[in-house]
Amino acid sequence: EPVDCRANEFETIPLDGYVRDRIFADGTALRENALPFGRRLDIGGIPFRFADRRNTGGADHLDVGRSLVRQGLMEGYHSTRGPLFAGAFMVDPARLQLRVPNGRYEALHLVAAYDGDPDRIPRVTAMFYRPGAGFPHAFEAEVPAWTATSSPSATPLPVVLEDGRTGRLWKVTIPLDPARLASFSDLSWLELELTKEVRLFRSYPDPITYTWAGAGQSSGVRIFAVTLQKPPVEFSVEPEVFGHVWTAPDKPGYRFVLSNRTDRVRELTLRVETMSWDGEEKTRQERSVSLNAGAAAEVARVLR
Repeated sequence: EPVDCRANEFETIPLDGYVRDRIFADGTALRENALPFGRRLDIGGIPFRFADRRNTGGADHLDVGRSLVRQGLMEGYHSTRGPLFAGAFMVDPARLQLRVPNGRYEALHLVAAYDGDPDRIPRVTAMFYRPGAGFPHAFEAEVPAWTATSSPSATPLPVVLEDGRTGRLWKVTIPLDPARLASFSDLSWLELELTKEVRLFRSYPDPITYTWAGAGQSSGVRIFAVTLQKPPVEFSVEPEVFGHVWTAPDKPGYRFVLSNRTDRVRELTLRVETMSWDGEEKTRQERSVSLNAGAAAEVARVLR
């Protein structure tokens, strides 16, 4: 039977073990049949899985307004990177931290809405980090209100509240940069925190760069489903020797691995360009590569 290549493009994140909220807006929750709770739903070609209310005590979403960074004013020097980036296995009611399979993700898709609270903001941040160390990479997006009727950047999902009022959740896409996430490629999983806007903090009394952390007003975004998307073609580069350093007369060489995650043949062009430090010497090599559905190919190139 043919392999379902499309399933390899998406990582739907089960939220049953993370959701803690049911009241959605103005003191009212979604009606029982407003969403396919416990089941999967495709929205605009993106698969989502919703928490099962029967297994969560009735909770069905994440309130990003819960997210905050604890502060302690104490004498002496105390390292904060450990608790600040402890990871999903350190349960903290003030943090929304998920552990997801590692991958070269290009987008994070949410089913979410801003609850309209005037004391909150309609923004959410997806922050990836190294547990126990930090080095975070943050990606932000603005989420339309549940009462909005249209959005130029989000897809609506009509819902009904328990009191009979109607509104909309929204499929919101946060673009990710796989190159930035490559700094975590040695891990078998990724730590992902959903939080409010983040700002750059510095340590005291040593005025060096500290790290990025949530700051400012609380977020009013409510998240019902999370899905990560991988690019249709995955690309990796590995040197023939450790450290990208060659000693003459050895010739620099690299291995390029291309993986097709789609269900159709891909005709690709691999182009390698080099430039000397002074910019005077340049080379360019090209090679055509045909990738069958779900297939991978390794191309070895010696740079002249």
